[in-house]
Amino acid sequence: MSKGKKSVTLVELLIAISLIFLVVMGISSMEVFSRQHLIGSSRRSLLQNELSSALEHISKNIARATGNQSAAGNQPIQLLANGFSVRVDTKQTMQDLSDDLVFSYTSTLDPTTGSYTLSCKCVGSDCPADIVLSSHLRPNVTNGVMTDSIAPDALSGLYIDLPAEDKGTTAEIGLVARYYPDKAISSNNPQIQMKSRMHTSNASAA
Repeated sequence: MSKGKKSVTLVELLIAISLIFLVVMGISSMEVFSRQHLIGSSRRSLLQNELSSALEHISKNIARATGNQSAAGNQPIQLLANGFSVRVDTKQTMQDLSDDLVFSYTSTLDPTTGSYTLSCKCVGSDCPADIVLSSHLRPNVTNGVMTDSIAPDALSGLYIDLPAEDKGTTAEIGLVARYYPDKAISSNNPQIQMKSRMHTSNASAA
């Protein structure tokens, strides 16, 4: 070996390889974290858009809801076993309820996916097509207010509060969706909840 030249020892070589390995692992970890963050953000946005659109759909029908506040079965907004219904008079015949459209918003288990969907179905003439408003709804329907005191994992998918004194003219609707409804909340499985208080001004008192 020429005088003045220094060879690389085995220890130095191992240290260099270890440093390179750590750098590569660090870059890989950052890439995985970035990818997971992107996936989680994308799924959160999807759920937010889904619930926002659902509440807007419900709000539009409730805003034009009609019916008889004093007649059981014909009030503008009514509870169902797994949701609620909204009566809409598209022909503006306030005293004739026979030509009204009744929109039913229900939480139903989809046997093909095993998750719950929020769907809207219409009964009456000239009904629009049935529509699925959310396919990520949490199980169960609760007749009551969705409050912040409820633990995230204990939240139902649909909350309906119809104050008795308003006789079917006011509703507070809460929706809870999770990307994979049957799995635990995580960065890749976000949960979103939204609620809105809605009113109708078209109902008759008699």
